[in-house]
Amino acid sequence: KIFVHMDDKNSDQCVCSHGMSRSMRRLIVSAKGSAANTGAHIWMGGLDLVTQSADRVIQSTLYGAAKREIVCPYCLAEKSCKRACVFIKDSIRRRLDSGVTTGRCQDGHNVDFRLLCGKIVNAKLTDNALMERNSFKKIDHLFGSVVLVGLWDHKTKSIKQLGSGFIADNKRKLVVTAAHTLIETKAANNFGEDYYGLEQGRAVIGVIDKSSHNFTAGSLKGSKTNAIFRYYAEIVSKDPMNVDACVLRITGEMEHDIRTEDRNTADLLRSFYETQIKFKDLSQLKIAKNRCEHDENIWILGYSQEENTLFSRPDITWNTHIESARGYVMRTMTGLQRRDDRQCCQPHEEIVVVCPSATRGHSGGPCVNQDGKVVGILSRGDLFGDRRFIVPASQLKPLLRRARKSEVVGTM
Repeated sequence: KIFVHMDDKNSDQCVCSHGMSRSMRRLIVSAKGSAANTGAHIWMGGLDLVTQSADRVIQSTLYGAAKREIVCPYCLAEKSCKRACVFIKDSIRRRLDSGVTTGRCQDGHNVDFRLLCGKIVNAKLTDNALMERNSFKKIDHLFGSVVLVGLWDHKTKSIKQLGSGFIADNKRKLVVTAAHTLIETKAANNFGEDYYGLEQGRAVIGVIDKSSHNFTAGSLKGSKTNAIFRYYAEIVSKDPMNVDACVLRITGEMEHDIRTEDRNTADLLRSFYETQIKFKDLSQLKIAKNRCEHDENIWILGYSQEENTLFSRPDITWNTHIESARGYVMRTMTGLQRRDDRQCCQPHEEIVVVCPSATRGHSGGPCVNQDGKVVGILSRGDLFGDRRFIVPASQLKPLLRRARKSEVVGTM
């Protein structure tokens, strides 16, 4: 999407208008798209051609007298465009020529100059590159606190959707997961409906079977780290307009654990019912008190799924093997404003990380730092690159406080 327009100081669409005089005009060229690979999809998709054409027009009419500025993209995302900071284009090009690729705007945003100027490089990070960038740290002792979350439709006897989550409070049996795994967050006609409006929908929770593996001092040893469905849960806290996260409370335990290798899992679930809850040793993860830092190492834990396994078919099986994806923090976006009044999830704050291995199914899984503390949960990923968007821990804490105060809590 590319937008070209001429504006004066009084226009609501004029960027950085607070520094303009009444007689000044701005010819503004803007584009929207994926920032992966220093904006290759944006620049090669037409922005480079449009900016060159605009430069030729300016050169022929104003003889190059116009001042060229580039707006900070993070300012545009976080506040009014009228207050956005700008860089001098010639200054950025000189810094790029001298080998400087990043710099901060007046508001402190760390910006990649190659993205601003269309200097496309092969910036796609591979898993091997991330392994070299990140210091090695074993995190398998956290696996026992990461759960598999399923949307179970009792009417059709099938699992409609799968995601990941983590145990946040083992005393109260609270689990945190992504809202979109269990709640409609896109369609306007039934936005915010629990279990996607299924009459007999409910949440089922899978945990790693500790009895079949060697757990020593809280650590999982051995290559098998498969989850088994053991519990039922209900949604007790949510805020779908602002946070892609919800809190579940485990309410029941199945008569028998469900293993995918036994036989058809849907058939097994038909005969299971809730019994007196006998909670087995559920361990919880600690939530980080401090915000994560730029370039900080992180891991996203969860159960990856293939693109087409989110809706149950007779020939579909799902992955119950837990995986850890390594990455690092790219930036934190705070103070995000709602773009419109549509009924959809528009977060106030997000953490952007680079984590290529985190895929569909990891949604709702905990994003942990080097101390093993949760800095957020995975919400979604970049369709064209390796960026992943994290719901920060600061947004999870209010939901947890609400869940602890009441048996059933929700905001719409």
